[in-house]
Amino acid sequence: MLRMITASLMFGVLLYMTIVFLPEVVRIPYTITKWIFVIIACLHFVFSKNNRWVNFISLFLAFLLFLTIITVTVP
Repeated sequence: MLRMITASLMFGVLLYMTIVFLPEVVRIPYTITKWIFVIIACLHFVFSKNNRWVNFISLFLAFLLFLTIITVTVP
């Protein structure tokens, strides 16, 4: 359960960083930030000791966390 929570938090913050923060604040192009997210996510899936279903559930929870962060922070 703790692995799922930490992976969800990591993916949620990573989604926020690559979709909102890096393109808007640091002015990095969207294609580069997309590839940053894909590379980090793939490395996590390859090297994590979690089961496949734990990774998929953590991605779903991360997406919900990302939507919550977007709702709270973006006017």
